[in-house]
Amino acid sequence: MPHITLENTADISDSSFLELAIEMKSLGMDPRPFFEIAAQDILSQHGNKAISYVEVMLSQMYAQNNPDGLYLWQELHDILIGQKSNKPHTIH
Repeated sequence: MPHITLENTADISDSSFLELAIEMKSLGMDPRPFFEIAAQDILSQHGNKAISYVEVMLSQMYAQNNPDGLYLWQELHDILIGQKSNKPHTIH
């Protein structure tokens, strides 16, 4: 396969995570699998405190007025909340 060079593309380090996610969506790509990997990593590291950890990070991003961070941590929060609500429950 030949190497393809894209013209008029910014250095990836110049893009925020939010901009990369928007670009992925505009190209028909779903960034959610990357968020799911990150959410699983947070869950592995923090266990039952994962949601609390993400909520602290969301609060910090809000306090810093950081839209990129807010987007990232809100996506992770939504995934973790969804995983929690999708777990089977035992009814006695």
